[in-house]
Parts: sequence; C-alpha cells; structure tokens
Amino acid sequence: MAASLEELNDAVADAFQANGVQDKVKAKLRAEVFKLLEGNETVVAPAPTNENLIINELIREYLRFNQYSHTLSVFVPESGQPKQPAIPRTILADDLNIREPIDLDNDRPVPLLYSVVQKLLDSTGRP
Repeated sequence: MAASLEELNDAVADAFQANGVQDKVKAKLRAEVFKLLEGNETVVAPAPTNENLIINELIREYLRFNQYSHTLSVFVPESGQPKQPAIPRTILADDLNIREPIDLDNDRPVPLLYSVVQKLLDSTGRP
C-alpha cells in the first residue's frame, strides 16, 4: 500500500511539473510570502530613476501581456512602480523611437519590449 501511495504521489508531482502547475503554485506562494513580508515592513522602495521607470514599464507590460500575474504582483511594489502605468505606451514608444507592435492574429498590442529587441537584432544584422 505504501509503495502505491508513493508511486501515486510521484505521478501527481510529475504531472504537475509537466503541465506547469508546480511552477504556478511556487510563483503564487512567492507572491503571497512577499505580500506578507511587505505588510510587516515600513520601508518604502526608493523612487526609480527615469531610466529605471522606463525599463520597469517595459517589464510590467511584458509581464501583463504574458499573464505572469504572480510575478507582476511582486514586481510592481518591489520596484517602486506606481500601481498604474506611469508612462503612456505611446510616449514610451516615441521616447524609445520604436513602433508600437500589434499582434495581427489577436488584434491586440504586443509589448514594446518586443520592438526593442527586434530593433537591436536588426541593427546587428541578426534574424
């Protein structure tokens, strides 16, 4: 009986790892631990520099687009970003001299970070 219970436990753990449930649970747990710790601290994250604000907004947009909600819930307060995006997307694109990409299949905006990477790849002649 103990061996079959152990085998079942191993099979469930393998299935959770294979379909991503294990990683999601770990991310959720990290986010909840961070919230708990953040609630006990009175230390305020320093205001980000303009450069960091832009980088953080690019990361925030990327995390939201890819539905990394647990990571985003830790990233925003830890980085000192305001709860709502501080810089409109059009201004970010203008400041970075990039176009605003659109996912034609889903008719939704693609994170600007993708355009930044594409622009860098184009400038180096890499595909």
